[in-house]
Amino acid sequence: MLAFMQRTVAREGLMRSAAPLFGPLNPFLPEYRADPHVTWHRLREEKPPFWSHLFGAWVFARYDDVLECLQHPATSCDRSNLALSRLIQWFNRNDPEFSGFFERNLLMLEGTDHRRPAAPPRAGRGVGDCRWQARA
Repeated sequence: MLAFMQRTVAREGLMRSAAPLFGPLNPFLPEYRADPHVTWHRLREEKPPFWSHLFGAWVFARYDDVLECLQHPATSCDRSNLALSRLIQWFNRNDPEFSGFFERNLLMLEGTDHRRPAAPPRAGRGVGDCRWQARA
């Protein structure tokens, strides 16, 4: 399934033709993969939160919108009833490793599961060792 998804995403024409499903955010286009910050900057400047039909979710780009959404008790990361999720699960029914990855990735987790570290930090690297630079 993963190989099929990779081959599909590599077809730029197909990804461009699927634009109505993605809305203003299409992470499968080459320009997004080359520099996603340009897209997110444009979304923060131009777009209010919008519904992505393909992902079956609202997309928020502005910090205040994200914070409000995360603090609202009615919001959820549950994507189990989406047609896309069911299709991926069906295709991967014989591949528990990929199914586990899909169901347990950070975008699908909530609460304490979302906040816990996925892996222990690497030896010799603490939070203070990270160097972040703002992009203009």
